[in-house]
Amino acid sequence: MTKRPGVLIIAVLIVALVAFSSVTAVSPWSALKREKGVIVGRGGSLVTQPSQKDVQDFVQALDRITGRPSVDPVTGQPKQLVNKGVNRQLKTATVDVFEGEFIGKVSVDYFEDSDGQQTVFASAQNQRPVYIVPTPIGSKSLMEYEGSLYLIDLREKKASPFLSLPVSGYDKSKAKDWRISWGTLASVNPAGTTVLFTTNRLSLIKQDDNFDRHYQIWIKDLLTGEERLVADGTYQRVLGWDGDIAYLAKHEIVQERAAESVVALNLSTGEQQVLLRGLVGCAATYPFLVYTTYDSTLDVSALEVLNILDGSKKTIPGLKYDRYESVASTPGSKFVLIIAQPSRTSHARDVVILHTETLQTRILPGDEKTVFRNYGFVDANTITVTVARGNNEEETYIVGLQEGR
Repeated sequence: MTKRPGVLIIAVLIVALVAFSSVTAVSPWSALKREKGVIVGRGGSLVTQPSQKDVQDFVQALDRITGRPSVDPVTGQPKQLVNKGVNRQLKTATVDVFEGEFIGKVSVDYFEDSDGQQTVFASAQNQRPVYIVPTPIGSKSLMEYEGSLYLIDLREKKASPFLSLPVSGYDKSKAKDWRISWGTLASVNPAGTTVLFTTNRLSLIKQDDNFDRHYQIWIKDLLTGEERLVADGTYQRVLGWDGDIAYLAKHEIVQERAAESVVALNLSTGEQQVLLRGLVGCAATYPFLVYTTYDSTLDVSALEVLNILDGSKKTIPGLKYDRYESVASTPGSKFVLIIAQPSRTSHARDVVILHTETLQTRILPGDEKTVFRNYGFVDANTITVTVARGNNEEETYIVGLQEGR
């Protein structure tokens, strides 16, 4: 996360009036850059992913007895779901995963710059979930696979354990139960010196079935290799960093409803300070936390911003939505994206783009015939929004967040 202007003009792609006034929505879709298919951002570049129809066709063509893919009549090779680079050449590699011995194969896609720098992410070919986390460790990337963390070396086409297998009295060779996670939800601090992760390896000592109750938060020092326990508990995701403080989103139950809380974790002392509770969703662009709340008693939703430096809170005015759903951000951006429901009796959803410093908003309005399939950041100032309409075919709009400012 980085430290973070603007006058808002009515844009050709969106409606928006300055914060503290009402917001009027008009259809912007015809003015946006549009591409067929599902396109997402990866490392600042665009990637085409298999569409929902591609996935359905692939599954339906699997051999019902063996479960193997059908053969492409042109190439003679088994059909595969693949990602494709839009504006750059996308390469694919198969990586052997070792943990003392060979334990599996993983497919990864990557972009390679002229200087050899690589941007790595999971391939569409994998049958099981694989998550990639960028690291400053030379040409290597951090991968979460089968409940543990591995370093991928594309030169060697090999992945090896990132975490110590015996550590502080814990021995991974004894972690036979699939519910034991050696390391998950990893996040690297902006300085590239520390990896934060969560693990329930404590279950090896407790020797009971309460695996979800034995999670702990650990860090690994990338300079010394030291791993140490920071605090008990776990988190859903890392929202951001500020020096030795990690801001975590945690799961909780409020008024018999699943919710999130935001906790500031001091990595030096292990102290955890609860900043917010009872949230529907939350995202961060330092020093701001943008979050949505819902009061079931009053049946009221709100979109608010907390400045963690001075503790001040502001409610975003002029927005009238029955419900706010997901909230998303990306490091280095001044913008936050929110999916909002204008009326709970309607299937329509809007994408709200909020500038965290000026509190100005822009809206991509939805309708009953538009289904939002996916949205996310390409870089700090560009997003993609994938929708399906009428015929159910997907198309992606590429939106410059600074346009019209």
